[in-house]
Amino acid sequence: MSDLPVVQFPEFISGSLSWEDFIKKISLISSIKSAYPLLTPNKFADMFALLEAKDIRVAEVYLNPMSYSDVRKWGRDVLDVETRKECLQLGIMSMVWGASIIVSTKIPNNTVLFLSEKEQNSGVLLQYKDASIPESKELLRCYEELTRMSSELQSVLRKASESIYNMMDVIESMEKNYKIKTI
Repeated sequence: MSDLPVVQFPEFISGSLSWEDFIKKISLISSIKSAYPLLTPNKFADMFALLEAKDIRVAEVYLNPMSYSDVRKWGRDVLDVETRKECLQLGIMSMVWGASIIVSTKIPNNTVLFLSEKEQNSGVLLQYKDASIPESKELLRCYEELTRMSSELQSVLRKASESIYNMMDVIESMEKNYKIKTI
C-alpha cells in the first residue's frame, strides 16, 4: 500500500474537467470575497475553520501558481513541502495542517478552493483582490496626490540643499575676506 496522498478529482488535474464543471461538483458551504491581497496562514486558518465548524475536515486546497507564490513564502514552519516526484506530478506541492495543497494553472487567479474529503463533497471558495488593481477611483486619486506631494517635497529638499551650500560659500568667503574663524 502506498503512502502517497490521493487527489480527489484527477479528471480536473488531467484537464478533462473544466474549472466551471469542477465547481459544480462541489457543494459550496461559503464563497468568500476578501479585499486583502495576500494569502496568509491566518487567512488559511479562517477558511479551515469554516469547514471545521461543520465537522468537515479540509483534505485539499486548490490554487494557481501565482497564489501559491504567497503560500510558498510561509516556510517550513507552516508548510510540509512535497519533494516526491509522484506527488509533484499530481500537482501536490505541499501539505498544510493535514491537507494537500494542489497547484494548477486551470484555477483562476486570486482564487483558492478549500475542499473536504470526497464523501462530504463540501468546500469553501475564497476569492481575493489583486494587489496591483486599485480598489476605487478614490484610492487612485490618493495615490496620485501622494505622488504629486512626494515630487513637491523632493523639490523643496533640493532648494533647501542649494540654499545651505550657498550659505556655506558666503561664510567661507567672509572667513577669507575678514579673517573670521567659524566654529
